[in-house]
Amino acid sequence: MTGSTMQIHYLDGSRLRRALLAACDYAQQQRDELNRINVFPVPDGDTGTNLTLTVRAIADTLAPSRSRSVSEVARGAADAAVMGARGNCGMMLSHFLLGFAEGLSGYERVNTSEFSCAFHQGAKSLRDALDKPVEGTILTVTHDTAVAATQSSVKDFVALLEHLVKEARDSLERTPDLLHVLKTAGVVDAGAKGFVSLLEGALYLVDGSLPTSVESPVHQRVLASPASLMEYPVSQERFRFCTEALVHGDSLPTQASVQSRLRDTGDSMIVIRSNDVLKIHIHTDEPEQIFDYLRGLGDLVTHKAEDMRAQHRTIQRAAEGHIQLARRAVSVVTDSAADLSEEILRAHGIHVIPLLLIDGDQSYRAGIDIATEEFHKKLEDDSRLPTTSQPSRADITKTYSRAAEEGEAVLAVLAASTLSGTFAAGEAAASGFQGANVYMADSLSASVLQGLLV
Repeated sequence: MTGSTMQIHYLDGSRLRRALLAACDYAQQQRDELNRINVFPVPDGDTGTNLTLTVRAIADTLAPSRSRSVSEVARGAADAAVMGARGNCGMMLSHFLLGFAEGLSGYERVNTSEFSCAFHQGAKSLRDALDKPVEGTILTVTHDTAVAATQSSVKDFVALLEHLVKEARDSLERTPDLLHVLKTAGVVDAGAKGFVSLLEGALYLVDGSLPTSVESPVHQRVLASPASLMEYPVSQERFRFCTEALVHGDSLPTQASVQSRLRDTGDSMIVIRSNDVLKIHIHTDEPEQIFDYLRGLGDLVTHKAEDMRAQHRTIQRAAEGHIQLARRAVSVVTDSAADLSEEILRAHGIHVIPLLLIDGDQSYRAGIDIATEEFHKKLEDDSRLPTTSQPSRADITKTYSRAAEEGEAVLAVLAASTLSGTFAAGEAAASGFQGANVYMADSLSASVLQGLLV
């Protein structure tokens, strides 16, 4: 710890937003290490990637927010986490944030005592949501940290965060004592370490020692990682497909009802029911049966099933030098003129270059400096029509870099070159981009047609 003399006696929406963004940024930097040590519940080496996708959804939602209320910021983070959650760790983090947001409901700003109560509610929400709780995971670390929070009497948020990070790290070091597979592999739990990294990121912001971002390589050589050295557990052979789905509906069943219905179809089940959204994660041998059941509940917006046994074989082959790991063959980029919903973007891993919106003497990067809802309100309140301008080269390159982290090549489907300078700017940025091959596609359109093409 730095022993910073800075003191913070209250937390408002703006401060919480900055802390969460710093937490998300730092957690993303831990992606490769979390993948390397991911051995539970199966050694499929994707905890870091799943956490990255989850917190990136949170950051993308919070970045344009200007709310001054901790209640609104916490709720926005929780809702974004639910929509963007991937894997066990993402789903468990979402449950924690839902409880945390509930604990902050109605508050404009909070003191350390009120924050600690909300943190404890987050940990309780996570534990209550799990059908078969397993100690030695993120569940244990959130609980131990929450207990430390509620027992603390400090009035300063910097001191509180220092205390929570210390307790979280200590709890993390104890995870191998609670879960035999971790002790055998000589690692701590990856999901729990991801949660600790979120707390560390927030602390590094307030004590002034936030590390700079580190770009991950496009290809990852996995040399002798614990995940690659472990044999696939015989106990997991029965349920080998990691299955996730998101359902929208006006009259969705309760979380408990869904858990009861799916309990005998798999394990590692996590169910989230929030407003008109139902999201499930389960390891099963019959993903199509799961999807058929969910289609009867509402609109099945997204769904996927991944063969964890095949993922583990891929990690082993990479460690042996036979292949290099990449998340997918092609990562798709478009610009904000396509106007695709957040659900579609997250479901298909599409990256967006923000166009510049010009409103009088103000300019905003679409979806970053101004939220869609806020922009729509401006249209309603002002008779002047805004204009657009092509994105900056820095924003284009940054988007290419994010896409290159997830694919061997990048395909950029941009607004028609005859309608906007975005395509030419994207082409120029692609010519000097070193992260991956970028292939340009002129959509010859914009808005709805461009979105359909993407």
